[in-house]
Amino acid sequence: MKTKRMISEQRNYLVKTVEAEIDKPDIFTTGAFLYPMKIKDSNGCDLWVWVVSDFDGDSFREGEVFNPPESAETLEELLINTTG
Repeated sequence: MKTKRMISEQRNYLVKTVEAEIDKPDIFTTGAFLYPMKIKDSNGCDLWVWVVSDFDGDSFREGEVFNPPESAETLEELLINTTG
């Protein structure tokens, strides 16, 4: 089982599972569709988080257009700029 670190502005969580319970429907925020996902924190407690399912329009990183893929198998692949 891989360990992933999720950092929130309010709390830090060490997430030990990638199993998730996805609950629909999506909501829309400026530039992205989101859905709630239940994950387990390092203490085995349920934690609900918002997850991006689709981007709408351009995204930006350090002031430059940066359009990442919606999903990837590795962090490196997730950080690839697909702007063409």
